[in-house]
Amino acid sequence: MARRRFPSRRVVLAFAGGLLLGALLYLCVALRPATRAVNGPAYYPVARDLLKSARRHIRLLMFELFEARPGDRLDTLYSLLEQAARRGVVVQVLTEGGEEHLRGRVGPRNRRVLERLKQAGVAVRVDRRGQTTHAKMLLVDDRWLLLGSTNWSYYALTHNLETNVLIRNGLAVHQQAAFFDSLWQQGLPVVEQETTGVQASRQPAPDTSSLIARILARPEAYHEKHLALIGRVRNLRQKFSRRGNPYTLFRLDDGQASLKVYLRGHPPIQEGQWVRVEGVFYAVKQVGRLKFYNELTAQRIEPVEEP
Repeated sequence: MARRRFPSRRVVLAFAGGLLLGALLYLCVALRPATRAVNGPAYYPVARDLLKSARRHIRLLMFELFEARPGDRLDTLYSLLEQAARRGVVVQVLTEGGEEHLRGRVGPRNRRVLERLKQAGVAVRVDRRGQTTHAKMLLVDDRWLLLGSTNWSYYALTHNLETNVLIRNGLAVHQQAAFFDSLWQQGLPVVEQETTGVQASRQPAPDTSSLIARILARPEAYHEKHLALIGRVRNLRQKFSRRGNPYTLFRLDDGQASLKVYLRGHPPIQEGQWVRVEGVFYAVKQVGRLKFYNELTAQRIEPVEEP
């Protein structure tokens, strides 16, 4: 009876080594960081396909979320976020909440879109007060990072010359995931607003907002009016113009809201001090080629006791 021959030990080791080397090469190719440019209208199909492919986690950090027209590209992206949340993907969306210097256009619009997403099970937040979140970032499954200049708006997705990069894997992806998570922890919930129907028929709650908050809510109603306001001095800066004239800038903070204040000279005030400021409020003020929004040009300032 013929004796069976088995491969030699060297042959077995060589075969096993080849398998191991092949596996390592595959992992190196499959998991290596890769980057490519995504410019102009190319952003939309890339973002669309990333959202469709999501299996575990979607993080969206965006300065502006415009309201969509039914069936347009923007509406499709929002629908894909909603569909992902419904199939069990963790979807988190964090946007700019609306700072005063943004002239009131960003915050309300973002919140209306966030309310839509929230109803579909998407986790939504806005950034903390005093922070301007100008970022535009989409992160999918901790693997794909789409990062650049594109806001989620009709023109950004169809006409604008935007520049972005798509990064697969690598350190930058994990760093941006950690960055998003840190912002999320600081973020604020989106408060639902009463709209129509039974809620709209309720008696309005008494207005307990401060005068500064009311001014910033309707700046055009106070344009060029003489006002007297009390608050605490924040972010005090005393400077000189190019011609050598002294001037002072600070924010007047009453605990609910803060307002930009400009006045000539360097009055003897300190950071954190309570003051009474009299002056003229401008919703828009143009000085040469520059425009200033929601600013009080002070004519008189005096220290007061804390209310």
